[in-house]
Amino acid sequence: MLFLIGIEKMNIEEQRQLLAQLQSFDSLLVIKEGAMDSALKAKHWITTKSAGLAQKAGKKVWQERLQELDRKSDWEVIGLQEIVENKIKELQMLKDYEVRAYLKEDIARLVGLPRNISSEDLSGTYFAHMAPQFKISNWEIMDPGILERKLYECCLEEQIDMIKKRLRKFNRDEEQEIKETLQKEIEALSHSEQEAMRQASGLDELTGTAVLKLFKTSSAVAIAQILITSSGFGAYLFLTTMIKAISLLLGITFSFGLYTGATTAMAFVLSPIFLGMFLVGGGGILWWQTRSKLNDYLIKAVFMAGKAKMAIEG
Repeated sequence: MLFLIGIEKMNIEEQRQLLAQLQSFDSLLVIKEGAMDSALKAKHWITTKSAGLAQKAGKKVWQERLQELDRKSDWEVIGLQEIVENKIKELQMLKDYEVRAYLKEDIARLVGLPRNISSEDLSGTYFAHMAPQFKISNWEIMDPGILERKLYECCLEEQIDMIKKRLRKFNRDEEQEIKETLQKEIEALSHSEQEAMRQASGLDELTGTAVLKLFKTSSAVAIAQILITSSGFGAYLFLTTMIKAISLLLGITFSFGLYTGATTAMAFVLSPIFLGMFLVGGGGILWWQTRSKLNDYLIKAVFMAGKAKMAIEG
């Protein structure tokens, strides 16, 4: 139940941010986004067919423009950035004790439990919800501490795999942009932050090229193991830097100062950017399936947010 301790250790602004993100995905929003899936499918079909016709006609420039429109518009349709930022402003009206109470209620409600449930029962229900998804054998008889560590490894591997899948969609020019953006982000870090990130990644030299190569050539399992055995702060800084670079390439200008680096315990794990990647990655599914999948992801995201706080604070 270390993840719950991590959430309790968050300061009030971190808890407010976490609450804002959870409340941004209420039933009405999920239904609205689910309804967009049909539009996304139609848009994919139209742009794919149009790009194919452009290729046959020898219009390479038009083909590339259509593919670019298809790739970027996925993110714009969801509009998660504005939703969460508005929710944070709304929650500024709440008193500190109200933020804590609502957050506890929402965390329990994700797994169908009341707010007054004990921490032991709440953490056990979270574990019972996640373990079958990762097909962990004999999880029912595992020591809770061992099971929590195993779930942490699985969640980390899953999120790294999401980054790798996004990277595979980029062409050569976009990869070059990623390298350059990564280099700029690395150079913007302090010396101590760069060293923490270098040690966490196991790289001899911390450069944009080296970071991208690590993500492209190593498996999600291998990267996760490297990060798990390193310092918590450096590991999350390593991941947030990559996510920010990808997001900037896609034209997303979210207020990263609120969510990444040393300023927040949530690091990358519950950012709207990652939730957007998750939703778009499942494009085309019906809204009730989307709601179910989103709920599963939010449970894992809450778990990882608490683990991030514990890891960063050591």
